[in-house]
Amino acid sequence: MRSLVLVVAFALAAPAAAQSFNPAGTLTPGSGRGRVDARVWAPGMRFPIRDLPAYANSQVYGVGGYSGPRGGQCDSRNYSFPWWDNYCETRGWSMPLCPTGRGHQGQDIRPSTCRAGTHPAVAAAAGTITNIGRFSVYLTGSDGTRYDYLHMSNVRVRVGQRVNCGDVLGMVSNTFNGTPTTIHLHFNIRQAVRGLGSVYVPPYSSLVDAYRRVQGGTACTPAMDAGVMDAGRTDAGRTDAGRATDAGGEVGGQRGCYSSTLRRPVDHGECVQVTAAGCGSGSCAWYTCDDGYWQCTQPSSCGSRRHPNAACGTDAGPPRDGGMSVRRSCRSTLLGRNVDDGTCVQVTSRARPGEPESCANGCGWYECDDGTWTCTDSSACRGDQYPFASCAPAGDDCRSATLGSTVGHGDCVQVSQSGCGLERCGWYTCADGKWSCADPTNCRGVTYENMACGDFDLCEMNQDCDSCNDAPGCGWCGATGECQSDRKRVECGDTWLDEPNSCVDCSGYTDCDSCARNGFCGWCPGLGCLNDETEQARMCSDYMAGSCR
Repeated sequence: MRSLVLVVAFALAAPAAAQSFNPAGTLTPGSGRGRVDARVWAPGMRFPIRDLPAYANSQVYGVGGYSGPRGGQCDSRNYSFPWWDNYCETRGWSMPLCPTGRGHQGQDIRPSTCRAGTHPAVAAAAGTITNIGRFSVYLTGSDGTRYDYLHMSNVRVRVGQRVNCGDVLGMVSNTFNGTPTTIHLHFNIRQAVRGLGSVYVPPYSSLVDAYRRVQGGTACTPAMDAGVMDAGRTDAGRTDAGRATDAGGEVGGQRGCYSSTLRRPVDHGECVQVTAAGCGSGSCAWYTCDDGYWQCTQPSSCGSRRHPNAACGTDAGPPRDGGMSVRRSCRSTLLGRNVDDGTCVQVTSRARPGEPESCANGCGWYECDDGTWTCTDSSACRGDQYPFASCAPAGDDCRSATLGSTVGHGDCVQVSQSGCGLERCGWYTCADGKWSCADPTNCRGVTYENMACGDFDLCEMNQDCDSCNDAPGCGWCGATGECQSDRKRVECGDTWLDEPNSCVDCSGYTDCDSCARNGFCGWCPGLGCLNDETEQARMCSDYMAGSCR
């Protein structure tokens, strides 16, 4: 990774009147292929930067980025509308939801000015701080959604701390493992996705929705349809994803809206009921699409063009199916969203008192039955099924000719020969004593990468030092700011980190006494405060840890 030349200059905020948002999946030209996905994956989340305006765009392909036009990172072009999506932008990370299978995991957002350590990054939802890395903070919301914040300075939270929506977590900066990056917040959303497990999902539409709600005074109120993705365009006969549709078109020359509740466009004049608070009601508010924007309304004003919400019960108005009963959905904490009636989810926790033996010891199946979770058998499910990976049966081991040893049920092995539809380097998983083709990102157990297949590096999926060191066969290369497999240790040199606690950042201590008080750091004259586990610390002949002379 090339270093960035930082230019001392400051960009002025663009006027609010110039606000516009490119459609989801529209990347900076030449930066890769985006995912056309207008879904609001985190409805109701708060915009993660407190000060507005803010500018979502690429820091790598922007002006001053190492793959962008020449200029300073504070160039006014980086601090202007429209917004640009950069989820799935060309990168080496494994990303199963991206069109190419690899790409950028989240969205880069520049604050209102090009000043490091000035603009607060805030909690997108109420939840718990579950990890703090060298340049990252993970917030896991109450519904299981994980929000990742990268490149902050002056972090104000600790692991295990409960935070409320809007609490300050730190300051938007350019911290990146000793290698400077542009002043921006890298923001990820991670959720459970059927068939894929826990993955990074597209954040762009959720950010547009959250940005508009901040401006409308509902920053932390999940008014799910309040953020319309009209993308600042006049051709509203298309969805914000840029595709023509039979719904959500113009009616009498007036624009349609995108409904995150219905997950599709609707025409001008249609009304949608949402389960979240809004429009002065405690819950189950009504909105009408008014020329591209959602406005509060009353169901009596909607006529027949209304969409009641089944989760709101009998107050939702006449059923949508023309007279037949409408069954209620259920909220799944594991999946981080509502699921339809008949859906089954497997959970690791034990059953509630009085429930069947099948759920007594964990890994039981629950079916959504008209708004209520009921212990069931997976064979009896009427809808989709979401198994929990850690609940897979132990199964029989498999003998691997590639490794020359036995591996456990759920482990994956990469081979250098052709197989599984690939000319070489196919992946196989051990499934109850038999080998079958596999996707390495979905392996339940240990993944064994083949060194002869050097183009693929599973370690790249870990985006910070702490998670990298937790992954077997991986180490963090400080010189590049990347997680790499052990075979690249020599190339990385003395910035290689793979020991316990080696990710602790000691560089902020400026004198021996304060450095030595940190149990993982020590002072080396001439080099300053170093982590005990680094090669530089081991080579320092006058290293002082725990006390100073």
